[in-house]
This record gives sequence, C-alpha cells and structure tokens, in this order.
Amino acid sequence: MHRDIAVRNVLLKLDFTLKVADFGLSRKLKEDDDTYYVGNKGTALPIRYIAPETLKSGRFSITTEYWSFGVVVWELFTFAEKQPYSVEYDSREKNGQFYEFLAEYLSSGHRLSIPHNVPQQIKSLLSRLWLSDPKKRPSFQVCRKVIRQELMQSCPNILLKEKASHHASENSLFRFEDKDVNEGTSKTLDYTSVEFSTSALLSREIQQNEKHEIRIRKRVKRRIVVSVGLLAVLLIAMLAALLYILLYTSVLETKNVTSNANSTFLAESTVVNNTSALELFELAKEYRTSAEEGDAEAQFQLGLLYREGKGVSQSDKEAMKWYRKAADQGLAKAQNRMGDMYFYGRSVSQSDEEAVKWYGKAAEQGDADAQYNFGWMYDNGRGVSQSNAEAIKWYRKAVAQGDANAQIMMGDMYYYGRGVNQSYEEALKWYRKAADQGDAHGQKNLGWMYEYGRGVNQSYEEAVKWYRKAADQGDANAQSNLGWMYQLGRSVPQSDEEAVKWYRKAAEQGYALGQKNLGWMYEKGRGVNQSNEEAVKWYRKSAEQGNEDAQKELGLMYKDGRGVPQSDEEAAKWFKKAAEQGKLAHQSPT
Repeated sequence: MHRDIAVRNVLLKLDFTLKVADFGLSRKLKEDDDTYYVGNKGTALPIRYIAPETLKSGRFSITTEYWSFGVVVWELFTFAEKQPYSVEYDSREKNGQFYEFLAEYLSSGHRLSIPHNVPQQIKSLLSRLWLSDPKKRPSFQVCRKVIRQELMQSCPNILLKEKASHHASENSLFRFEDKDVNEGTSKTLDYTSVEFSTSALLSREIQQNEKHEIRIRKRVKRRIVVSVGLLAVLLIAMLAALLYILLYTSVLETKNVTSNANSTFLAESTVVNNTSALELFELAKEYRTSAEEGDAEAQFQLGLLYREGKGVSQSDKEAMKWYRKAADQGLAKAQNRMGDMYFYGRSVSQSDEEAVKWYGKAAEQGDADAQYNFGWMYDNGRGVSQSNAEAIKWYRKAVAQGDANAQIMMGDMYYYGRGVNQSYEEALKWYRKAADQGDAHGQKNLGWMYEYGRGVNQSYEEAVKWYRKAADQGDANAQSNLGWMYQLGRSVPQSDEEAVKWYRKAAEQGYALGQKNLGWMYEKGRGVNQSNEEAVKWYRKSAEQGNEDAQKELGLMYKDGRGVPQSDEEAAKWFKKAAEQGKLAHQSPT
C-alpha cells in the first residue's frame, strides 16, 4: 500500500523507465486483502489525496488507494497547475483552516470538478473511484480494463507496442526500489502532519503546516522529475500508465455535419487513421478477442473498424453485427450507430422508424450525439410525427453537454422561429457557442449574421474573420462566401483572383453556389482568362443541382450559342426549370 499516490511521485529515468517513488509511507498490503493499516500519530500525510474515511479515522486500505488514484487522474487533466481542492477552498468564505474545509466538503458529498477534456469512460471511472462507500470503488484491475479500452479507442498504435516492451510486467501495480530516490528531499512535500485516534483526527498540526505547503512544494519540485512519456502505456497496470493516456487522448470518432440553412444531420464519422496497416490488423485481432469474450467496448470498436475497412475488409454487415452486440448490452454509442445504420440503410433496409428507436435508446442514456440525432428526427418528421417541441427538448439536452451540432440547430430554431419565439439575438448566441468550439458550420453561420447584421451590428470585418475560419476548415459555403467578400472588396482588398480561388475551392467540393459564381467569373473573364466553355461547364454543374441563377445563365448561354451550340430548345428547357422555382423573370427566350 503506497499511501502517497500523486503525480509528483512518478519519476522518469534517463532510460525512459517509469517508477513510482516511495518517501517512506508505503506498507505491504495485498490488493485483495480486507485488512487495513492505521498510521502513527503525527505522521505527515498528503491530505489532498486521501479518502474521506481516512481523514476521519486514519485507516488506510487498498480502497483508499483507489480514491487517491482518482485524484491523480484529476491532476493529469489539469496538468497539476493547481493543488487539488485549491480552487474550491479559495472560492469559499475564509472561516477555518484547510483541513476543516476539506473534511466538511467531502463529507457533504462534494468532489473535485472533472475537467471537460476528460473522456467519458474516464469521467465515469473517476466518479466511481470517489464513491463514499469504499467497497463500491473499482479495483485497479477494473481501472486497468477501463484504461485499456480508452487506449484502444484513443491511441491504438501505441497500445500495440505494449506487447514488444521488455519493461515491467503488467501484472504488478507498482514497481518500488528499497531506497529513497532522493534522501535529501523533504518529506513534508504537500503533506500535513496528522494526529488521530481510531475515531477522529486532530487538526492542530495540519493548520500549522498547511501555510507552508506552497513554499516547500516550490523548493522541492526542482528535484523531482514527473513525466507523461510514451512508456507510460507499457506499464498500463501501474499508476503511471494513465499519464500518457490522459494527456494524449484523441477522439476516435470525428463527427461531420452535412447541412443547409434549414436542416442539419450528423454524417457518419470516420476512424482516425494514425496507424499502419499492420498495426490496424493487429488491433483488429485484439478487439476481436475481447469482443468475442463479450466486451461491449471492444465490440463497438470492432464495428467501427469494419465500417471503415481499417485492419479488416470493409463490411457494413459485420459492422452492424458488432454494433448490435454492443447495443444489446446497452452501450449508448453503439445504439447511436445502430440508428445511423438504419438511417442510411447500410446492410439493412432503410428505416427511419428503426433509426428513431435506436437513437431514442441512446438519447435516453444521455449520449449527446444521439440526443442531437433524435431531435433532428423530430425536427424533420423522420420516423416520428414532426414536433418542434420534441426537437427542441432533445437539442437542449445535447447542448447541455456542449454538442456543437445541437447548438447550431438551436440557432436555426430561433432564427426561423420554429417552436420558439423568433429571435436573431438568440440565434446568434447559439451560433457563437458552436463557432467558439471550432465548428465550421457554426463559424459560417456567425459570419453570415455579421455580414447581414442579424442580431448584431453589421461588420464585414467580423464576417470575413468567421468565414475565413470556416473556409480554412473546408466549409464550402464559407469558401463561397469568402470569395464573394473578395469579389466585392468588403473589409478586404478587392481581388478577383482571390475570389476565384475561394469559388474554385467551393465548386470543387460540389457546392452549387460556388460553381455558379465560378462560372460567372469565367464568363466575364474576372480573375481568370475568359472562357465560355469553362463558364458553361460550371453553370451546368450548378444548374443540375437546382441553382436557379445557374439555370438562367445556362439558358442564356444556349440562347446566344456561347460555349455551346446555339439551341432555343435547350435554352427554353433551362429557363423553364428556373421559372418553376420562382426565381427568374425570363419565362422564355426573347
């Protein structure tokens, strides 16, 4: 039993060996042992890391180690910038010493605030590690399993290298050396001397020493090297294993949005391809082993690999099979994927009703993606009766979790007054929330609001700023809008060449307005060499997508025989298409 689990005690040697240091507090105690250790009076203890029951009784057991491990995870996600509970302590009224505050704070059920960048699996693990009932806290074996699952999702190529390592066995939780790694180091680093009986702790020495913590901490931390190096994953059963995971976690599924002004729907996500073909093959084998043993997370991940054809032959049928196994075990994100498969009709007959069923299951469990999807189905009357009220209800649940797609849809609901009182100001608020998260569609919408002064003072400068952010991420609508700003010289130097550049980017993505604009630039010879043939080419691409202005322009090209053989019949056809959409004054060639 270590009794001093903290990031500061994880040391990195020059050969990249990670070790958990011991400054004299550790005691031998098996993890499956129900016994406990009672410390001596006056022993200096790291009270910010110990469990609430230890604060009261002075008793240490393996379950109190689990609690401390959770605090370490918290440190990793905050980069140990502040001491645990320092923010909570500083924000309260200063009527008492830190020990009294901490004991009352924890006994009242309060816990450290979990940072937003913590993966959902790890958030759940932290909540369990900090349960008041020690018997309900997950063991280190359970922690190891959860961490490996997160690694499989976030850093699969690193996890595979674990097998080749010659470092410490993953069967042991910690590696200790029987010597003090720094005998000259003060053992009062972030510790408080605690006197206790088996019933209660005394706080007198705590109050005296707490004032010196920060000063001592600064003096000592120069001597102790803490690292979050690559070898952490090789010691996954050790405390240090999480160091790498938590700082290098990346999201496996990147959600893409396909939308227009009136609708948005979540497109299929893709698996991050940061591994070689051989590594992916090995990863798929590891997933399969766990999946066949019934591990829901592995089943879901294997389904992702089949869906994307990474490490296995692409197969929607196999993807569906493994998604279903995980979904039947109640894994929310697998249920959401089941909804996607039915919505797009992948390996199953397309069914909005089935999609709604699975989105609903996942949404009820709190999955933000599913809540957004479920709301979208109500918004568009797909598989359910159209209901703005239900759509808003589920969008609100998703935005409460910071879902950018739902934030955009909330903006749309306010912009068009669907289910809420129309309000450009509210629409702007929600578009900005999505934009501030880096969502390209939200940035484009925010730029549009600034360009036209909807809910905010008109500002071409702000419009260009947000259009550019979205355009740089590849948003075709924003690219076309940015081209328009260059063409007109709005808050940027007028430049037909820049306009053509951005129109082309949008046009090559298949964006109809960008195609029409690029065709116009070719027709007029603005920023490019004049070419009726190129103009007709881009007008046609846009017209075939239903762009009324492009249909009109294409009709005129046929009427005049520019870039195409003259044809009144073709001209009339395209004029008619445009007229049917109510956008064209020309009803027939004149």
